Amino acid sequence: MSVDTFSGIALDGWVNVDGDCPMTYEVSRSEVQLELGHSTVTLHLILTDQGLAAFAAATGKALAELRAGDGPDQLGC
Repeated sequence: MSVDTFSGIALDGWVNVDGDCPMTYEVSRSEVQLELGHSTVTLHLILTDQGLAAFAAATGKALAELRAGDGPDQLGC
């Protein structure tokens, strides 16, 4: 399936994920589907190999900064 994207994403939205959020994944031949949440309150991310690697690298760096206290106090654009 081909989706027209802008800057590599097809949707922009906000979610708030805490430590109690269920997270599951399913691997197919060419992509991974991450599911955050459960039942009717879910967010699905579909990532290619390269997309998942970039996502993992970004979240790893963000986690290190968060734990070190190096990030700004508020999110900004």
